[in-house]
Amino acid sequence: MALATAYAENEDFEEYVEGWATSDADALTRLLSRASDDVDSILGAYDFYESGDYAGRKLDPTTLTYSERRALVRATCAQVHYRFEMGEDFFTRPSVATSGPEFSMAQPASHVSPQTWRELAGSGLVRNTTSAQRGRAIAPPWGDFARNIEAD
Repeated sequence: MALATAYAENEDFEEYVEGWATSDADALTRLLSRASDDVDSILGAYDFYESGDYAGRKLDPTTLTYSERRALVRATCAQVHYRFEMGEDFFTRPSVATSGPEFSMAQPASHVSPQTWRELAGSGLVRNTTSAQRGRAIAPPWGDFARNIEAD
């Protein structure tokens, strides 16, 4: 199966990361595709394109405004840099363990870099969605505490 077209090209990444020199263009292309998958995973409620140059992607950059396209390319490049720095093994482990003098915990590894989120901020490309079930409270169980604090 062929890789879906990435949101950024090798030249975009080389421009994004100052001083970067690509030694294996094919490896960078594959990394750009995986990073584009990561970006797709946080965009929210979009349908995937079924045909065309961006089949398998949530967005077609050719239909975006300049600022949206720039945010998408920069977010993809930020995610490539994160994947490169963290190493591919980081993205296959289920959690990251943290411990201190009196505690220890494990939490899911963040698969999307903070810089990726920052590059997408304000672009309007991330669609935050929520849902509610009929007859069930949307707020968490402790939500009544905050509303009824004056009543006590």
